[in-house]
Amino acid sequence: MTELSTSTTHRLLRAMAENGLVHQDSAHRYSLGPLIVQLARNGALPTTLREAALPVMTRVRDQVNETVGLHELMPNGYRAVIDQVESHQDLRRSYTEFGIPLPLPHGAPGRTILAFLSEDRQRWWLDQELPPDTSATVVTSEAVLRDIAATRSRGWAHPLGERTPGIRSVAAPVFDHSHQPIGALSISVPAIRMSTERAHVLGPLIAEAAWEVSQILGASERPWPTSDAQWQKRGR
Repeated sequence: MTELSTSTTHRLLRAMAENGLVHQDSAHRYSLGPLIVQLARNGALPTTLREAALPVMTRVRDQVNETVGLHELMPNGYRAVIDQVESHQDLRRSYTEFGIPLPLPHGAPGRTILAFLSEDRQRWWLDQELPPDTSATVVTSEAVLRDIAATRSRGWAHPLGERTPGIRSVAAPVFDHSHQPIGALSISVPAIRMSTERAHVLGPLIAEAAWEVSQILGASERPWPTSDAQWQKRGR
Protein backbone atom coordinates (compact mmCIF):
# COMPACT_ATOMS: atom_id res chain seq x y z
CA MET A 1 0.00 0.00 0.00
CA THR A 2 2.92 2.39 0.70
CA GLU A 3 4.68 1.27 -2.51
CA LEU A 4 7.85 0.77 -0.49
CA SER A 5 10.11 -2.14 -1.36
CA THR A 6 10.12 -5.23 0.84
CA SER A 7 13.66 -4.51 2.06
CA THR A 8 12.81 -0.91 2.96
CA THR A 9 9.61 -1.94 4.73
CA HIS A 10 11.47 -4.60 6.69
CA ARG A 11 14.20 -2.14 7.69
CA LEU A 12 11.63 0.43 8.87
CA LEU A 13 9.67 -2.18 10.83
CA ARG A 14 12.84 -3.44 12.47
CA ALA A 15 13.74 0.10 13.55
CA MET A 16 10.22 0.69 14.83
CA ALA A 17 10.33 -2.58 16.79
CA GLU A 18 13.67 -1.64 18.36
CA ASN A 19 12.09 1.60 19.57
CA GLY A 20 8.90 0.03 20.92
CA LEU A 21 6.60 1.41 18.25
CA VAL A 22 5.56 -2.00 16.91
CA HIS A 23 5.72 -5.54 18.29
CA GLN A 24 6.39 -8.71 16.31
CA ASP A 25 4.88 -11.91 17.76
CA SER A 26 6.10 -15.48 17.38
CA ALA A 27 4.10 -15.85 14.15
CA HIS A 28 5.97 -12.84 12.66
CA ARG A 29 2.88 -10.64 12.71
CA TYR A 30 3.12 -6.99 13.72
CA SER A 31 0.92 -5.06 16.15
CA LEU A 32 1.14 -1.84 18.15
CA GLY A 33 4.26 -1.74 20.31
CA PRO A 34 4.54 -1.04 24.05
CA LEU A 35 5.55 2.61 23.58
CA ILE A 36 2.42 3.33 21.53
CA VAL A 37 0.31 1.55 24.15
CA GLN A 38 1.90 3.55 26.97
CA LEU A 39 1.28 6.83 25.16
CA ALA A 40 -2.32 5.80 24.52
CA ARG A 41 -2.99 4.82 28.12
CA ASN A 42 -4.58 8.20 28.84
CA GLY A 43 -7.82 6.57 27.70
CA ALA A 44 -7.52 6.41 23.94
CA LEU A 45 -6.93 2.66 23.89
CA PRO A 46 -9.16 0.73 26.35
CA THR A 47 -7.50 -2.71 26.31
CA THR A 48 -8.52 -5.12 29.08
CA LEU A 49 -6.61 -8.12 30.35
CA ARG A 50 -9.17 -10.47 28.83
CA GLU A 51 -9.14 -8.74 25.43
CA ALA A 52 -5.35 -8.86 25.30
CA ALA A 53 -5.04 -12.44 26.51
CA LEU A 54 -7.72 -14.46 24.71
CA PRO A 55 -6.10 -14.59 21.24
CA VAL A 56 -2.78 -15.61 22.79
CA MET A 57 -4.48 -18.20 25.01
CA THR A 58 -6.27 -19.72 22.02
CA ARG A 59 -3.01 -20.02 20.10
CA VAL A 60 -1.30 -21.74 23.05
CA ARG A 61 -4.25 -24.13 23.51
CA ASP A 62 -4.09 -25.06 19.84
CA GLN A 63 -0.35 -25.63 20.14
CA VAL A 64 -0.36 -27.92 23.21
CA ASN A 65 -4.04 -29.06 23.36
CA GLU A 66 -4.28 -28.38 27.09
CA THR A 67 -6.51 -25.96 28.98
CA VAL A 68 -5.16 -22.42 29.25
CA GLY A 69 -6.49 -20.30 32.13
CA LEU A 70 -6.56 -16.56 32.73
CA HIS A 71 -6.23 -15.30 36.30
CA GLU A 72 -6.55 -11.71 37.54
CA LEU A 73 -5.09 -10.06 40.63
CA MET A 74 -8.06 -8.60 42.50
CA PRO A 75 -8.13 -5.28 44.43
CA ASN A 76 -8.34 -7.22 47.72
CA GLY A 77 -4.99 -8.91 47.01
CA TYR A 78 -6.44 -12.31 46.09
CA ARG A 79 -6.58 -13.70 42.55
CA ALA A 80 -9.49 -15.13 40.60
CA VAL A 81 -10.00 -17.20 37.47
CA ILE A 82 -11.70 -14.96 34.90
CA ASP A 83 -11.57 -17.04 31.69
CA GLN A 84 -10.26 -20.20 30.05
CA VAL A 85 -9.69 -21.79 26.65
CA GLU A 86 -10.34 -25.48 27.16
CA SER A 87 -8.42 -28.45 25.79
CA HIS A 88 -10.18 -30.57 23.17
CA GLN A 89 -9.16 -33.78 24.93
CA ASP A 90 -11.75 -35.89 26.76
CA LEU A 91 -9.65 -35.89 29.94
CA ARG A 92 -8.95 -32.20 30.61
CA ARG A 93 -8.98 -29.43 33.18
CA SER A 94 -12.16 -27.35 33.17
CA TYR A 95 -12.34 -24.37 35.52
CA THR A 96 -15.65 -23.84 37.32
CA GLU A 97 -14.64 -21.37 40.05
CA PHE A 98 -14.80 -18.14 38.05
CA GLY A 99 -14.57 -14.98 40.14
CA ILE A 100 -13.94 -16.77 43.44
CA PRO A 101 -11.13 -15.13 45.49
CA LEU A 102 -8.18 -17.49 45.90
CA PRO A 103 -5.10 -16.92 48.10
CA LEU A 104 -1.90 -16.17 46.20
CA PRO A 105 0.37 -18.71 47.93
CA HIS A 106 -1.78 -21.64 46.73
CA GLY A 107 -1.33 -22.92 43.17
CA ALA A 108 0.86 -21.94 40.23
CA PRO A 109 -1.10 -18.85 39.04
CA GLY A 110 -1.17 -17.24 42.48
CA ARG A 111 2.40 -18.23 43.26
CA THR A 112 3.73 -16.65 40.05
CA ILE A 113 1.88 -13.38 40.79
CA LEU A 114 3.19 -13.43 44.36
CA ALA A 115 6.76 -13.85 43.13
CA PHE A 116 6.70 -10.47 41.39
CA LEU A 117 4.93 -8.43 44.06
CA SER A 118 6.76 -6.15 46.47
CA GLU A 119 8.45 -7.68 49.50
CA ASP A 120 5.87 -6.10 51.83
CA ARG A 121 2.97 -7.69 49.96
CA GLN A 122 4.76 -11.04 49.88
CA ARG A 123 5.37 -10.87 53.62
CA TRP A 124 1.70 -10.08 54.29
CA TRP A 125 0.69 -13.30 52.56
CA LEU A 126 3.43 -15.36 54.19
CA ASP A 127 2.25 -14.19 57.62
CA GLN A 128 -1.25 -15.56 57.03
CA GLU A 129 -2.29 -18.94 58.41
CA LEU A 130 -3.93 -20.51 55.37
CA PRO A 131 -5.49 -23.99 55.54
CA PRO A 132 -4.05 -26.36 52.92
CA ASP A 133 -6.18 -27.17 49.87
CA THR A 134 -4.70 -30.67 49.46
CA SER A 135 -2.13 -32.86 51.18
CA ALA A 136 0.43 -31.50 48.69
CA THR A 137 -0.16 -27.82 49.54
CA VAL A 138 3.01 -26.08 50.71
CA VAL A 139 2.19 -24.30 53.98
CA THR A 140 5.54 -23.13 55.41
CA SER A 141 6.73 -19.64 54.54
CA GLU A 142 10.27 -20.93 54.02
CA ALA A 143 9.14 -23.36 51.32
CA VAL A 144 7.01 -20.70 49.62
CA LEU A 145 9.93 -18.25 49.66
CA ARG A 146 12.18 -20.82 48.01
CA ASP A 147 9.59 -21.47 45.33
CA ILE A 148 8.90 -17.81 44.54
CA ALA A 149 12.65 -17.17 44.31
CA ALA A 150 12.89 -19.93 41.68
CA THR A 151 9.79 -18.55 39.94
CA ARG A 152 11.22 -15.04 39.85
CA SER A 153 14.49 -16.23 38.33
CA ARG A 154 12.94 -18.27 35.49
CA GLY A 155 9.65 -16.46 34.91
CA TRP A 156 7.17 -19.29 35.59
CA ALA A 157 5.85 -21.38 38.49
CA HIS A 158 5.20 -25.12 38.80
CA PRO A 159 3.79 -26.24 42.18
CA LEU A 160 2.86 -29.93 42.12
CA GLY A 161 -0.90 -30.43 42.51
CA GLU A 162 -1.13 -28.10 45.50
CA ARG A 163 -4.69 -26.85 44.89
CA THR A 164 -6.58 -29.44 42.83
CA PRO A 165 -5.90 -33.17 43.21
CA GLY A 166 -4.90 -34.82 39.94
CA ILE A 167 -4.07 -31.52 38.22
CA ARG A 168 -0.67 -29.98 37.62
CA SER A 169 -0.14 -26.49 36.23
CA VAL A 170 2.52 -24.13 35.03
CA ALA A 171 1.85 -20.40 35.14
CA ALA A 172 3.53 -17.09 34.36
CA PRO A 173 2.73 -13.50 35.34
CA VAL A 174 1.16 -10.81 33.19
CA PHE A 175 2.27 -7.19 33.73
CA ASP A 176 0.66 -3.88 32.81
CA HIS A 177 2.23 -0.74 31.36
CA SER A 178 3.60 0.21 34.80
CA HIS A 179 5.34 -3.19 35.01
CA GLN A 180 3.24 -4.37 37.94
CA PRO A 181 1.79 -7.92 37.94
CA ILE A 182 -1.94 -7.85 37.24
CA GLY A 183 -2.62 -11.52 36.59
CA ALA A 184 -1.29 -14.75 35.15
CA LEU A 185 -1.67 -17.26 32.33
CA SER A 186 -1.61 -20.96 33.14
CA ILE A 187 -1.56 -24.30 31.39
CA SER A 188 -3.42 -26.89 33.50
CA VAL A 189 -2.97 -30.57 32.73
CA PRO A 190 -4.19 -33.85 34.24
CA ALA A 191 -1.26 -35.16 36.28
CA ILE A 192 -1.07 -38.28 34.12
CA ARG A 193 0.06 -36.07 31.20
CA MET A 194 2.33 -33.70 33.14
CA SER A 195 5.76 -35.17 33.75
CA THR A 196 8.56 -33.01 35.10
CA GLU A 197 10.08 -33.03 31.63
CA ARG A 198 6.86 -31.74 30.04
CA ALA A 199 6.49 -29.08 32.72
CA HIS A 200 9.90 -27.74 31.74
CA VAL A 201 8.70 -27.51 28.14
CA LEU A 202 5.35 -25.90 28.91
CA GLY A 203 6.78 -23.51 31.53
CA PRO A 204 8.93 -21.43 29.16
CA LEU A 205 6.13 -21.57 26.57
CA ILE A 206 3.55 -20.03 28.94
CA ALA A 207 6.14 -17.49 30.13
CA GLU A 208 6.62 -16.27 26.56
CA ALA A 209 2.86 -16.16 26.01
CA ALA A 210 2.31 -14.19 29.22
CA TRP A 211 5.05 -11.74 28.24
CA GLU A 212 3.39 -11.28 24.84
CA VAL A 213 0.16 -10.32 26.63
CA SER A 214 2.16 -7.99 28.89
CA GLN A 215 3.62 -6.24 25.86
CA ILE A 216 0.14 -5.80 24.38
CA LEU A 217 -0.80 -4.09 27.65
CA GLY A 218 2.20 -1.79 27.44
CA ALA A 219 5.00 -3.54 29.35
CA SER A 220 8.40 -2.97 27.78
CA GLU A 221 10.97 -4.31 30.26
CA ARG A 222 10.99 -8.06 30.86
CA PRO A 223 11.48 -8.61 34.61
CA TRP A 224 13.35 -11.91 34.32
CA PRO A 225 15.90 -13.41 34.35
CA THR A 226 17.39 -11.21 37.02
CA SER A 227 19.36 -11.66 40.20
CA ASP A 228 17.87 -10.91 43.61
CA ALA A 229 20.25 -7.93 43.90
CA GLN A 230 19.02 -6.51 40.58
CA TRP A 231 15.41 -7.13 41.63
CA GLN A 232 15.89 -5.26 44.91
CA LYS A 233 17.65 -2.41 43.10
CA ARG A 234 14.57 -1.95 40.91
CA GLY A 235 12.44 -1.72 44.05
CA ARG A 236 10.07 -4.55 43.14
